[in-house]
Amino acid sequence: MIDLSNHALTEAAEDRCFLCGEKFPIDQITREHVFPRWLQRKFDIWNRQLTLVNGTQIKYRSFTAPACVECNGISLSRIENKVANALPSGAVAVRALGHEVLYVWLSKLMFSALYVEALLPAEQSNHHAGPILPSTVLENFRHLHFMMQAARTSIEFHSFETKFHASVLVFPLQQHPSAAHRFMYRDDVVHGCIAVRLDTVGLICVADGGAQERLAEEIFPKLFTHNLHPLQFEEICAKVFMKARTQQLVPKYVTAISPSRTSVVQIPFGGMSGGIFGEWDQELYGQMLAAFTGQPLDIISPGGGQVVTWIGDYDEPDTIDVSTHPWP
Repeated sequence: MIDLSNHALTEAAEDRCFLCGEKFPIDQITREHVFPRWLQRKFDIWNRQLTLVNGTQIKYRSFTAPACVECNGISLSRIENKVANALPSGAVAVRALGHEVLYVWLSKLMFSALYVEALLPAEQSNHHAGPILPSTVLENFRHLHFMMQAARTSIEFHSFETKFHASVLVFPLQQHPSAAHRFMYRDDVVHGCIAVRLDTVGLICVADGGAQERLAEEIFPKLFTHNLHPLQFEEICAKVFMKARTQQLVPKYVTAISPSRTSVVQIPFGGMSGGIFGEWDQELYGQMLAAFTGQPLDIISPGGGQVVTWIGDYDEPDTIDVSTHPWP
């Protein structure tokens, strides 16, 4: 059992492991790929360019974060192996991995990317320039990083209202006929959203106290078993990301740590004043859907508050064959 009572990661450093937060002699630091090597090989993105928040481009294979030997070779490898082994069997097998494994895996993608951007110089030609992101940005993700420690040790979670401290949504997808279009990653770090399309599985995670997952199970349960076209998955992503921007109640937690146990209890939303979500902005949603799909805004949102839908009725979702209607 690892004692997390003094756990805190306040700044990024080349000799500090991004997961456990401990400092090590530089020769004991390894490089953890933000996007794991198995994923890069599977989707042939090893030499593809990734654009960072300031417009800097870097190859996926070079996008690595400092990690200690134990976190990289044991804790994270255990998580990576579970996801990599379940993926070929589809959404049902991936969903069966459970909230904790998927949360740690998805959060690791976003947090390690932030960590690297807090280390890389804003100007590639000037290594004395400040980093792309200020190191202090990591302080905004204390809870996310704390819960990522589930990769290293047992963390018990308790809630009277939701299944987990984050919404973790898993959808079955049709396989795109072109291997070059079977992978997608996007995030909204401000609102705690992550979305990944991995061949025939679509994953969305939101750090929202599980509020959207509870809502999704009420509103569109059939989408969790519907074989979605990639455009339909992008539509769900846009709706989830947009909904996250309307969240008014930030989940709060009580954490109890002892040498033998770490327990996190989420305070019920019902005990907070006001509704969980605020007013929906249809115009902004249309802009987001256009950005996600690369479709012209006047096609996505023709006016009068209308926004195109590929899903149709949630109770009887449309079936679109990706082999005859490929996108992108």
